[in-house]
Amino acid sequence: MISKTYKNLVIRAVRLEDAEAISRVQNAAVRRIPEGSPTKDVAAWSGASSPASVRRNMVHGVVGFVAEIDGEIAGFAVLAGNVVRIVCVHPDHSGSGLGSALLAKVEQEAMRRGQHILRLSASPSAKPFYRSRGYNVVRENTRQLPLDECLPCVEMAKTIAS
Repeated sequence: MISKTYKNLVIRAVRLEDAEAISRVQNAAVRRIPEGSPTKDVAAWSGASSPASVRRNMVHGVVGFVAEIDGEIAGFAVLAGNVVRIVCVHPDHSGSGLGSALLAKVEQEAMRRGQHILRLSASPSAKPFYRSRGYNVVRENTRQLPLDECLPCVEMAKTIAS
């Protein structure tokens, strides 16, 4: 449920021309350094989200959604098979319910495609968000990033249909 009232909120399928705005949203979110995260980790994350890399990731079998407010992209989510690749909201809209709305859209799409279990790999700081939406921790892990950086992550899963 969206906790903030947006007069002109639209959640729609991602388009190729959204790549630049998606990159801006992701980089703005990444630059918000979570408490205890080294700056080098943030730099590694930021380098992975250029408009070109966003376009490359828009491949067959991957479905994405954006949350637009007054024509501006404020967040996005990506599903690949039964894996939630990312749910990301611009820091200006953090805590507004946009992330939950995008995740719900991804879950609807996964069910429509016949998926029964969704999986994801989240940063430790995102674990409470996903747990509050029914995802359970499968295991603690690390994620390999460009430039040989590794970040801690949490593998999670949720049954969405029986």
